[in-house]
Amino acid sequence: MSITRFSPASEIAEAVNGRVATVAGVVADARARILSEDHKLNAFLALNDHADHDAAAVEAAVSSSPLPLAGVPVGIKDLSDTAGILTTYGSALVKDHVPVEDDLVVARLKAAGAVVVGKTMTPEFGFGAICGNALRVPTGNPWAPDLTSGGSSGGSAAAVAAGLVPIAHGTDFGGSVRTPASFCGVLSLRPAPGVIPNPKRAIASDTLASHGAIARSVEDLRLFLTVTEGDDPRDPTSRFPANSALAAAGKLRIATTEDFGLAPVSKAISTCA
Repeated sequence: MSITRFSPASEIAEAVNGRVATVAGVVADARARILSEDHKLNAFLALNDHADHDAAAVEAAVSSSPLPLAGVPVGIKDLSDTAGILTTYGSALVKDHVPVEDDLVVARLKAAGAVVVGKTMTPEFGFGAICGNALRVPTGNPWAPDLTSGGSSGGSAAAVAAGLVPIAHGTDFGGSVRTPASFCGVLSLRPAPGVIPNPKRAIASDTLASHGAIARSVEDLRLFLTVTEGDDPRDPTSRFPANSALAAAGKLRIATTEDFGLAPVSKAISTCA
């Protein structure tokens, strides 16, 4: 199995678990792409200087047992804390902030074998439809760099669309993974709030926000959800069965709408639905 820049996360994990590829090699390739190409795109705000160490830890873990995201390079939106990696929330006010622990969603991704290669761009504190801030120029669209990648997870969408990483984390309140995914021609997942717990959730003001993912395949989105969903007692909004448990019980229901009755959709898009 040959790993390329556009290999899905599922194939990368299969290759690493099957000893066809090494974590170090996969991560090194992703870092090399980012270092050589991202100056044109500005999808990443900071890189993980300890990625080689993290890759070695995953390699050791895989030698004992396969992992669902073994060796998969991921980008984390710069609104979520990453231990030992610069986390600015897109703001010059905290431009030197380096957290000492991971947010839960990041910890779960790492426990599944993913390797964080860097932090993806976001507008200041996630507010804005253009993915730019005072720290870096706006993230360009991989298909047309002079156009926007969308917001506020535009860095993640651009990184995935350009093949810098196979999958990236995002957050969504009013479309922040969905809009940039549509702008950049990739797929997104915005679960209901609480499906992926957020123990730092400010219950009074943040009950509609959700962690999410951007990828190039539905299978990769499923993988992301599988390893990040599940109850956490520190987040009261997560106190219900995870999607996988509902599906196993035969109780999963899906509803769809083209426009929510108020948001016009182009005929080119609606006829493909």
